[in-house]
Amino acid sequence: MNRCAPLVLLGALAFSATAPSITAWAQELQVTTGTATVIDANHLDVAGKRFKLYGIDAPDTDETCQTAKGVEYPCGIEARDALMKLVAPGEVSCLPRGPNALNETMAICTIGQTDIARALTEAGWALADRARTLYYEDPELTARTAKRGIWQGKFVSPDAWRIGERVPPSGHGAAIPEVPQ
Repeated sequence: MNRCAPLVLLGALAFSATAPSITAWAQELQVTTGTATVIDANHLDVAGKRFKLYGIDAPDTDETCQTAKGVEYPCGIEARDALMKLVAPGEVSCLPRGPNALNETMAICTIGQTDIARALTEAGWALADRARTLYYEDPELTARTAKRGIWQGKFVSPDAWRIGERVPPSGHGAAIPEVPQ
């Protein structure tokens, strides 16, 4: 008998014992493709599955920002509408990246060859989620430099908005998050 046979058998048994969990994991990582429904500027529903766009953080629908002249506007709604325009032309494909702390399935989503999170960030309607990835820093810097989207005036980061921070009504104070150079 081959001396390696017991090791091969042991390996096969170990694999078969974990196969259901590996199969479930592989199914979770399958690309989901279909027409997208925009929930808000952070979330899409594609083929009945809800995804949080990986690597970015966009204003919630109730978030307000200020223009350069200090006029308040509904930047969360404008960010959502910008995402709706991005996904309107066709099928969206989402590749899951795993759950976040809220157990939402994060995913890299594309329409054709366009990375949706990157396009939303370049348009100025999302911030790079630096805690997760640095991939969207350059598009954010491009939007900030061009004063696109939320970068046209004052805002608080979406995570700060969620815990109650607001842009001061007077327009004084530094509520804009600093981008590391």
